Amino acid sequence: MQTLKCAYCKSGYAVKSVTVDGQARKYSDEALQMLCKRKAKRDEMKVPKDAETQDHVEFVQKALSFGSVEDINLKPNPGVQIKMGYKLALDTAPAGPPRTPEDYSEAVEFCDPHGLLYFADYAPKAFKKLRETIGIDENHYKRALCESKEYRQKLTEGKSYCSFYFVDDPCFMIKEIHPAEAEKLLAMLEGSIEHFEKNQDSPMVKIISLSKVRWHQVIDGRYVPKDEWLIVMSNLFATDIALHQKYDIKGSQEGRCVSEQERAQPGFTLRDYDFDGKEGTIDIAPQHKKEFVQQLAADTQFLMEQDVMDYSLLIGIHDKSMPLQAAKNSQHTHHKSKFEIEKGGIPSADGKKNLFHRPRRQSMRIQSEEILGECLQKLPI
Repeated sequence: MQTLKCAYCKSGYAVKSVTVDGQARKYSDEALQMLCKRKAKRDEMKVPKDAETQDHVEFVQKALSFGSVEDINLKPNPGVQIKMGYKLALDTAPAGPPRTPEDYSEAVEFCDPHGLLYFADYAPKAFKKLRETIGIDENHYKRALCESKEYRQKLTEGKSYCSFYFVDDPCFMIKEIHPAEAEKLLAMLEGSIEHFEKNQDSPMVKIISLSKVRWHQVIDGRYVPKDEWLIVMSNLFATDIALHQKYDIKGSQEGRCVSEQERAQPGFTLRDYDFDGKEGTIDIAPQHKKEFVQQLAADTQFLMEQDVMDYSLLIGIHDKSMPLQAAKNSQHTHHKSKFEIEKGGIPSADGKKNLFHRPRRQSMRIQSEEILGECLQKLPI
């Protein structure tokens, strides 16, 4: 495995590759500049005169005469590094439930010996408690993240310009979020656990892990680190039936339309403008309608109390009149809510469709109660 550690100073990150007679060593820019200096200058700088330092000095001096000094260009492999981080975190996860305030905020950090990975797993005890609360089997969760053959990266369809990472198991998905969202998520973590304990039938999206990965990369001979915050979510649409239409609605048509090019893409998530034109309303049976709207109201109230108000409803529709299509599925271990009636969804009142409704928070900005009220008025009532 290629290393980013400097061959001389060990703690720095290498940005230059120095080669003599087919032998290559990698140095940080600071170390290389020091090793290149004349003896008098090194003495002035009080550079150690041990045998190891002398060996590096001679190696670099030879390279300057008849070898080569080249910039390193090393880009991260996100899928491999994320998988490595989750494996390190889950293999060494601390035991026991959260007991102190620190258990809801502190990170457990991991670094690999090659200097290619920094991974921080935040509040592992608390998030494990959250997974237990919503009935996710810990072994299933670990297999999904640690045994996936690949992590497929895709940019989000929204305006956040963040990435999604999809693992082989469709029950879970990973999303990049902004640092402010990560901070807010930790602040409301204890409250989230309490909310799901009291609301076992909540269809609200479950965020079940928070991590930070640092991409160690060298571009044009410069070390350029990048931090990326990641959450693991329970997939909103883990089902073995195809979803023929998906909508993300907020209760307003302002800025809530997609382009013709986007609309033509199979599986693209549409917005309020398309929902009003194609669906208008969604009808579910009266015996489910009242309970579902009551649960939406309870979830909304919780998010209002947490000052999380940029909020939308994600709707998936399976049209029973359409030809059957194969859909990737895994046995999704979690508490089945009263709203997961048929293949994980709610049958429409006329029996022609299966409807999947999931409230989800988009970001941590605050909006007015009136906008959210308009959104609720358009939902399946």
